[in-house]
Amino acid sequence: MFDYKNVAVVYLRMFLSILSANITAVNKRLEKLVLEPTGVSYPMKSLFSADGVTASIMLREGLYYLVICIAGVVDHKEIKLGKTPTISKSILNQLEVWFHKEFRPSYNDSINIIIASIKRVNIKPFITDIGWLKRLTFKQNVKDISYGTFYLDQLLQTRVTVQRGLTNRLHVFVDIHTGNIKGSLTEYIPVHAGIMRSYYANQATDPVNKWLREALLEHVDVNLK
Repeated sequence: MFDYKNVAVVYLRMFLSILSANITAVNKRLEKLVLEPTGVSYPMKSLFSADGVTASIMLREGLYYLVICIAGVVDHKEIKLGKTPTISKSILNQLEVWFHKEFRPSYNDSINIIIASIKRVNIKPFITDIGWLKRLTFKQNVKDISYGTFYLDQLLQTRVTVQRGLTNRLHVFVDIHTGNIKGSLTEYIPVHAGIMRSYYANQATDPVNKWLREALLEHVDVNLK
């Protein structure tokens, strides 16, 4: 079963990958971050927020910390950064070790479920429903793909647009993305977790479903790992 815990661990992997790939740009912005003590609570700045995962910079007793909270996990992860809120390569290594120790099996299970769900996608009935009138007027049919569960549909928001000609020629456009990412990280660097692909195919002779699934799996390889 794919639930909110699976979603959270995928977003956690995305956060660590985005952070690692853009650490120089992120640190240039974090160098300018100044948090001031306020009352009895510790000041915090949201760095990354998605369904089930939050990562924040916190100031406590003059030192900065990276705090990560994950849905379904009682204890949050807290790493001391020091007197500045920048994130060193050694911190990145600590985060990777922590992820592999605590979340790798769950993450692998989540990705396997995602891949299996993608491999079941079938748009041939959708293509068949494009009647002669739409073909004569070159109108497009648009379909939001469902993967069978609410959490998968939210994580893999997929729209397929098909234009079918008078012959068997098809023009297929695929848009898949994993959105709902917030936090100052999106201000520091452009964060877009998605791909758009299009291809032409002959309905009678070309593997229409196979090409579609390859585009969807590309999103998994590029953005969810």
